[in-house]
Amino acid sequence: MRAKEKSQKKKSAPPRFLGIEVDFPYENPYQAQRALMSKAMVGFVKSQNAILESPTGTGKSLALLSSSLAYQDYMKATHPDAVKRGYIAYQESESQDTADQIIPQIWYTSRTHTQLKQLVSELKKLRYTPQMAILAAKRHTCVHSKVKNADDVERACQQIHQKLHQCPYGSNTPNNYIPNEFRKGSTDSKYSKYTIEDLKEFCIENIRCPYIISRNLVKQADLILAPYNYVIDGSIRNQMKINLRGSILIVKKKHNVESTCRDAATLNLTLDDIRRGCEWSVLTEGQQELYQSLVGPYRAINALFESFMDYVTSKRTKFESQRNNFYGDYIAEDNTELVLKNQFNLTTTYWPSLLNDYKLLCKIDKENNNTDSTRLPHEAFMTLLHNVFRPLQNVFINNGEVMRDFKIVYQYKKESDDKDMLRIICLNPAVVFRTIADTVHNVILTSGTLSPLSSFASELGVNFPNLLSATHVIEQEQVMAFAISNAPNGDILSSTYSNMKANGDKTYRNLADILKRLLPHIPDGVLLFLPSYSMLSNLRQCWTRTGEFSTIDKMKKIFIEEQRKKSNNTYENYKKQIKSEKKTLLIAVCRGKMSEGMDFTDNQARAVFAFGIPFPAINDADVALKKSYNDSTGKETKGNEWYEAQAYRSLFQAIGRCIRHKNDYGSIILIDERFGKVTDKFPKWVSKSFNITSNYDEITEKLKRFYGEMKIKFPMKAIEDEVTTESPFDLTCAACFEKLYESVLINPKSTNFQEYKGFLNVVDEKKGQFIYIMKDDDKKSAKVKEEEATWFGEPESIAYKRLRCPSCGKIIGVKIHASKYENKKKINNSWLLIDQLYANQIGRSSPLDKIVQKPKLMTLQTTTIGDSKQTTLNFL
Repeated sequence: MRAKEKSQKKKSAPPRFLGIEVDFPYENPYQAQRALMSKAMVGFVKSQNAILESPTGTGKSLALLSSSLAYQDYMKATHPDAVKRGYIAYQESESQDTADQIIPQIWYTSRTHTQLKQLVSELKKLRYTPQMAILAAKRHTCVHSKVKNADDVERACQQIHQKLHQCPYGSNTPNNYIPNEFRKGSTDSKYSKYTIEDLKEFCIENIRCPYIISRNLVKQADLILAPYNYVIDGSIRNQMKINLRGSILIVKKKHNVESTCRDAATLNLTLDDIRRGCEWSVLTEGQQELYQSLVGPYRAINALFESFMDYVTSKRTKFESQRNNFYGDYIAEDNTELVLKNQFNLTTTYWPSLLNDYKLLCKIDKENNNTDSTRLPHEAFMTLLHNVFRPLQNVFINNGEVMRDFKIVYQYKKESDDKDMLRIICLNPAVVFRTIADTVHNVILTSGTLSPLSSFASELGVNFPNLLSATHVIEQEQVMAFAISNAPNGDILSSTYSNMKANGDKTYRNLADILKRLLPHIPDGVLLFLPSYSMLSNLRQCWTRTGEFSTIDKMKKIFIEEQRKKSNNTYENYKKQIKSEKKTLLIAVCRGKMSEGMDFTDNQARAVFAFGIPFPAINDADVALKKSYNDSTGKETKGNEWYEAQAYRSLFQAIGRCIRHKNDYGSIILIDERFGKVTDKFPKWVSKSFNITSNYDEITEKLKRFYGEMKIKFPMKAIEDEVTTESPFDLTCAACFEKLYESVLINPKSTNFQEYKGFLNVVDEKKGQFIYIMKDDDKKSAKVKEEEATWFGEPESIAYKRLRCPSCGKIIGVKIHASKYENKKKINNSWLLIDQLYANQIGRSSPLDKIVQKPKLMTLQTTTIGDSKQTTLNFL
């Protein structure tokens, strides 16, 4: 967002909140960042939860990292004995599980590992040096050439490491081993604040296991970065032995947490799974004699799977005979408690016994670890049991009082009965979230799109005393938004199911016409978001048939978001194309990785097109039942309100790709007849810039004017067009592009080389600096920040003021404040560091050091030749 400052003393005092000083890396935090840090600090100090909404580009991550680490350091300073006793360390024993940490660990979680990598970049801007750790599954950390490419990395790892003993990385990594390079206080800056890629690189070079090291680091970490499903999903927490008690939990991209909580407590079993469960839970006579302790548990579990089998097969018969009576492809039961009892014999009385049988098998399975794979229970059976019992445990929380928050569903699959499903769907995220909130020190939920904030508190069932909806840091002129209801030929545009069913191909051709009209007037990268992957597939097929794909691809190289594994490759290839040829178009999906998990900055997304409102499929069982549940249980957020919120939040996440920092800009083009009627639902930073029109001549003219003005105001470093010194320049900060001087008449020869040590002690380099000397009347106006005057002695005997960029705080030069009488002409001159500035002129831009003429440096070298000495003038 802002360039990293060099380590220097700051004149203004660091910000303080509730008496706790925050060592923020920039002298002037944005107002949004101050608000975030203030609300977060209240939460830390008072052990209160907070929901913090702040638009993309306002520096949320930096604000929350710095404030949470400041609080942690404060607690260390005020509780030194706790630090000595290791209260912050990861605890595994049962006795310690029940005791809160005096000094809390910080768990900073986000949706994807890409987002966690971005967090590390922000962490590197801070002077705080916590012991950090990144928690990741084996599929993200494994470096073994065969295992990392396996379909099931976890199973492949177990086979090669535990049974075959053929993994050199794991065999060479002792338990509790942490390399010195990764320990707190390490002088190796690369690894003290590391990414998963850094860890894997180190482990390949040193033949170590990244997964084991990352787990060991978690045990001693002050700060842990992890995907949020690792802490929300109880089964993953148990598997990875994650203890959150007394920790600060920060959840970024919180708008997905509701669905993650519901998914974690939902049971999904295909008929194929159930058949395997029936088969694997039957012991032969020989096995019964050999494993007598397993006979009882196996019989009980077999009875459960057999009841599942009877239920699914009977429901399939009913569905196929009465298909017209059902809405959608599922049958939902009215009374969860009754079906659990009558169909599956799952009652609050019997459940503890069945759960104990499962725990016994878990214990035996753990004891069997590293032994013969023929031992029972075998690995695949235990994996299946985990998938059954871990979600089911949520149904019986507090002796089953939350049963009404679940719905039992039969899901029909036309193509094969093996894919038919028994589902016990959790409809209330509070079932999962309350358990977490009751365990931790406090929870901070943050995202760019959370409003209405009160609905989140209602859905999660937890009190959030601290609420914040921060304003954007950009100016209104940096965004231009359009709501288009008609195609160039006048056709009405809509993504509704009825319209797409009747006019699908026609609509896709109209979208192509819109792009062909507008793309020539939009520079660099463009994103197009659609409501679903099925629509993306249909659009691609239509454009390929009609030749539109080839036509648009010639205008801007097209990239398509893949639904599953290829998303990261698409993202990286898209960015490479931007660097090489600039003209690109990425077609992606709302709720996909590109819309929420990836960062598109500056010219990577100069415009975002969005077709349609991405409502969840109304005939989907989860969606329909959730709507009905919210209406029937008196939830603060009614069913339709919840349904609309899902659509608009995912849409806002997608269009937020357009603006990533204070000096970014772009256009938002929304295509659907409904958008013009719902502008009030949009964030203020978008709604204030809306143009509701389908006049394409008007749109193209506004786009051309907009990008022309923005290119002048926010020149990119990559744009180094030819400039002329015959016209005035605007000088901008090379680090953050903030305009510092307006209408400067530049004399290319007005340069000098100052040999003062570290240039008047204002830069770190122990050498001189090339400077541009600007007289006070050479400019129209200035927006630089002048510090207090500092005296510099011989040989010049001058007083000067440091000049800083008011946005990022970078020192860009000095202004002469006073001098000896014979040097009085220097007073009020600005000595500017030519490598810290850009010169901009009517849309063209160039580094200042490429416009001015650097003076030649001369040295006198004396050489002795025989009895004589020779002096040589050398030009450097």
